[in-house]
Parts: sequence; C-alpha cells; structure tokens
Amino acid sequence: MTTALDAIAATRIIVSLPSLGKGSDGTRRSAVRVPVVVEVCVQEGLDVVAVPARDIDVLDAMEPLGGRCVFGVSGVSNATQLEAAADAGARFAVIDLATPELLGLAAARGLTAFAGAFTPMEIARMWDLGPDGIVVQPAEVLGTLYAPHAIAAAPGAPIIAGGVNSYVAQQWLAKGALAATTDEAFFADSLVDGNLGWLRDRARTFATEGRAAPAWPA
Repeated sequence: MTTALDAIAATRIIVSLPSLGKGSDGTRRSAVRVPVVVEVCVQEGLDVVAVPARDIDVLDAMEPLGGRCVFGVSGVSNATQLEAAADAGARFAVIDLATPELLGLAAARGLTAFAGAFTPMEIARMWDLGPDGIVVQPAEVLGTLYAPHAIAAAPGAPIIAGGVNSYVAQQWLAKGALAATTDEAFFADSLVDGNLGWLRDRARTFATEGRAAPAWPA
C-alpha cells in the first residue's frame, strides 16, 4: 500500500477542509456538500484530503469515492481525536501541539504524523520529537520570503506550508517544501451552495502548481 507520505509527495497539495457548521461570514457549511466537493477535487488530481478532527464523522460519507482518495485529519490536539482518526480510516494526522506521547500513539495506530509549528525554533524543536513531517502554519503570515528559513530550520524534514493560496503554494514548493495545504478561500461557498465550476478552476490551478513543482526531495 502506498504510504500517506508517498501520496502527498505525488500530488504535492493537500486539500484541507475547513470546519463545518457556521463560518466566520455567517454562512453554514454543510456536511452533505463535502463528498461532492471532494469528488471535484479528486477529479482534478487533488486526491489527498484533510478533514478537521472535530468533523471526523464526515469520513463515513466518503465510501462512494471508492478508495480514490487518501484521507487524513487536521487540528488534532489529543489522544481521543487520534484514536477516532485511526478508527475512521484516516491515514495521516496533523497534530497542532505535538508531544512524544501523541506521536507515539500515532505511530502505534499506523498514522503518518505531522507536527504543527511556526517559528524556526518551533520547527526545529518539533522535528527533534520525531514526527514524519512538519506543517508550518499559518505559512502566509511572514510572506513567501520566510519559506527558505522555515525549511532550513529542520534540514531534510518534509515541510508542508499550511493554509495557503496557489501562488504561495508555488513559492514554498519551489523553495523545497514537500507540499502545501489549501486555505479557506479555496472553497469559497462551495460547502454551502456555491458554484462547483469555480471550485474546479481553483482545484485545477493548485494541481498544476503541484505538478510543476521541483522533485522532492531535491
């Protein structure tokens, strides 16, 4: 079986679903729309998807995808969420505040584990704990010039730029990042009742950036 890390390295882009329910703009994102949105992304070549830990139940609705997608869980903060992710069939987990205990549990349950970090010091410290990779989040805050500094903080580590647009994704990938995750703007209102054609266009743009990225590892 292809590992989660291999799947991410193949596409270079992770579709990171936002939390469902009421968004900051007052609209209500629906779990019913998730399989449709993911199907569009998969059709455009984005077949690695992260689901928020709080919305893990949406994985129950993904069977129609027929194994064409690798799913993971984002925003993990405790052992209960890790266990739920593994029980639901997730292949990887993004742990916001990683600890040796959580990383050990992830390994025991067969989950590829990514630790969240931001500053170079945090990145180096998290990498020393032994995760499978690091998610730098939010990656856009310090601009694209931050990318090489973040990557240099943990030589050889699989670095993922968290929550970015397609241009920023391209910049991080060009500097040596393993992958990038989509931001909330990627979905616009597609999880409410929006035009899926616009989502398809954005997915196609991200997929193009992923295919154009330099080989990883360099």
